[in-house]
Amino acid sequence: MNTDNNLLAILQIKSIKGLETSVSGFFENLCYNWMEDKKRITQIKIAINEVCNNAIEHAHKFDETKYVFVEFYKLKDFFEIIISDQGESTYSPKSIPSKDEIEERIDTIERDGKERGMGTFLIHYFVNSVKYEENKPHGTKVILTIRIK
Repeated sequence: MNTDNNLLAILQIKSIKGLETSVSGFFENLCYNWMEDKKRITQIKIAINEVCNNAIEHAHKFDETKYVFVEFYKLKDFFEIIISDQGESTYSPKSIPSKDEIEERIDTIERDGKERGMGTFLIHYFVNSVKYEENKPHGTKVILTIRIK
């Protein structure tokens, strides 16, 4: 459970395509205090970018009057990153892929070279846990949990 004592930072970005990289770049600089595996850091950055992209593109439909909010928490053995949007909820239990579906989708990309539609799969593949909650009054909260060691 996160608390204010565990809060490292809060970021707010406008729903402008490309700004999501500032969030993942911030995480990269932040996590070097606790993580050394550069490949793992890159995977987490991809997951963060995908969640932010989904908020900007699907929930906000590129509406630049809306914002994506990101909270970074450091708990004993893991990070918790909460990404909230102000748009239409775009997630349902049906959109959560199984590990088999993820592997199958990766195989399809390797075979066909088509990478669109991979966001949710990559998010689930690269982090330890993903949870979706309603962000009242509008939107979705995506909670990413990442083991540090």
